[in-house]
Amino acid sequence: MSFIQYPPGAWTPSSAVEHANDILNQINAVLQANNVTDSQGNLIQLAASLGNVVWIMCLAIGQIQAANDTALLAASQMFSIQQESAAQLLETLPMIGTQQIPGAYSLVTIQVTATAAGCTVNAGTKVPFGTICNFIVQTTTVIAPSGTANILCQSDTLGPIAVGAGILTAFAITVPGVASVTNPAGAIIGRNQETIQQLQQRILAGNVINTNLGGTINAIESIQGITEAIVYLNTSPTTNLILQGNIPVPPLSAYIVIAGTDITNVAIANAYSTRMLINTFSVGPGTPAPYVRTDLTFAVYPTNTITTAGGNFVSAGFTVGMWITIGGSASNNFNAQVTKVTASVLTVGQCNLVAESDANSITITVKNVQVYTTASGQLIPILFDYATNQNIYVEVFYDLNTVSSVSFTNSITAIVTAMSWGIGQPVTAALILAALANFQYARITGCRVSLDNTNWFNEVLPNGNQIPTITAGNITVAAG
Repeated sequence: MSFIQYPPGAWTPSSAVEHANDILNQINAVLQANNVTDSQGNLIQLAASLGNVVWIMCLAIGQIQAANDTALLAASQMFSIQQESAAQLLETLPMIGTQQIPGAYSLVTIQVTATAAGCTVNAGTKVPFGTICNFIVQTTTVIAPSGTANILCQSDTLGPIAVGAGILTAFAITVPGVASVTNPAGAIIGRNQETIQQLQQRILAGNVINTNLGGTINAIESIQGITEAIVYLNTSPTTNLILQGNIPVPPLSAYIVIAGTDITNVAIANAYSTRMLINTFSVGPGTPAPYVRTDLTFAVYPTNTITTAGGNFVSAGFTVGMWITIGGSASNNFNAQVTKVTASVLTVGQCNLVAESDANSITITVKNVQVYTTASGQLIPILFDYATNQNIYVEVFYDLNTVSSVSFTNSITAIVTAMSWGIGQPVTAALILAALANFQYARITGCRVSLDNTNWFNEVLPNGNQIPTITAGNITVAAG
């Protein structure tokens, strides 16, 4: 007979015939133990033959036991991530405390200019991207005569669709009154749904706890339009966490850096605030650019105003709802939300303003922020930064005895530019050489990297809020 053993992987189910043979062997053993003989004194031993009614009964019982084995195998695999089926894995996700990361559609903003007659672009209108996919207009937009409007479009194909700036130039149908169509910027690239294998690997790696730092990062990266995220956490109650690039994360604060765009303007705040309670910090700047004055006067609460003698806050781009940081003042250093704007006065929400007139250079920096609304209606600002690109220069060297070839130089360039780098990730010569390890057309002898194309190293570090970027123009392939 077959028995389930521990661990579950030590047991395998038996077929109906294997079970039947086990049963028949047990019957023959009993006959032999009891010396059961025929009329001529010969020991009776039953044969596995369809002419033997006992064998047929063994097969029938074996069939039942084989069906039970199948059910038992499924049960034994319910908590074995490596062995359970895709359906079983998905059923266990609530118990594990995670979910399969969904796919996301690529997004692109098109800029439409109307003729003197004006135009209406209806939701559902298609913008073809060759034969790859169509981008679908999300909201009906009315454009004034000779006016221009930015319109969000979503791909009709799930997954990553890369579209360069200026590639989309027409609708699939003629839209009356449209003078021109273009996309000033590239697409926000979508993602494929997490595969079962990727899900298994993530669970086995322990990257499933929803309420820890890793779970928070996963939640932010699951937002449509966000291609990557990182959260730096400073758990010290007294000391700044200094990131590469001299970025000081204050004590007991989190620093969120993202690549991509959250079109909802609230999903980042919700993903973070439902998992973590620690205050957030950001470097900025957002839009508009930092505003520098030497003629600011601060008035304490409840007035809570910042007055400029000769500037103009309205024309500088300040609006109600912005979160700002004051820097450079001897007495005032705070984050606050703008509640009212006039040309000469910014009124901010309650904060620790100190009465001051300062002729020093003081900077007002607008921060990227989303607001989380608690169940009681409290508004909590969640500050974050968008990752910027850091150009990386690369030199790859091949054997001096190899005859130079444009084709293999282009191949090396293609391999290196295809490498993916994360926010704040070091770029090392070793990683680049590993990507070129199986290069067939030349023997690669070395590599070095640089931030400025002047000083060369085996490793370079981008700032903690930068993504290393290697373009074809920044790669040199030479004999050496």
